[in-house]
Amino acid sequence: MMSFRPVPATLSPSADFPLEELRRYFRDDQLTWGIPAIFASVRYCRWYGCAQHSVNLEAKLLTRDLAIQEAERKFEVEISTFDATIKGQEQKIAQQSVELLNLQACSKIMWLQADVDSHVTGIREDHATDLQHREAQSERRVQDVLAQLALAEKRLQDHTISGEEAEASQRLLANSNHARDQALLASCFRARRLNP
Repeated sequence: MMSFRPVPATLSPSADFPLEELRRYFRDDQLTWGIPAIFASVRYCRWYGCAQHSVNLEAKLLTRDLAIQEAERKFEVEISTFDATIKGQEQKIAQQSVELLNLQACSKIMWLQADVDSHVTGIREDHATDLQHREAQSERRVQDVLAQLALAEKRLQDHTISGEEAEASQRLLANSNHARDQALLASCFRARRLNP
């Protein structure tokens, strides 16, 4: 009896099937008729067809595997491109965030500078008002002293002033000199305020 052994689809049927059994029925191109020869031929044809079908299936599977590998490669390329795009967008967002922080810092600095300028302006205005008030007071005091001096000089000329009043006029004169010094200082302050 002939033994039928299935083989891998990558092997040729003629390389695995025991053809010696067929050769016993085919000698010198002459067919030896008989039931065994017919059965052997049928078994060989059936086996060869199965082997060929296996080869075709393996070829299809190989083609499918290649297509799957190509699709996976394209998918990996697309994923890599998408990842690169995402990284680029992340870097752009980070750069825009830094620029926004810089703008916020600049805006805060400008706001603080404006607040400082406003505060300094207010202090200067208050100081100028105070200086004007003091200057007005000094000028009024100087005018009062000058008026008293003029009155004292007139009375001296008229010889209607006593010795005590003369001493008082001398003290008033000294005070007037002090008042004039204050007026001079006030004018200096005014000039400094106008020309800082």
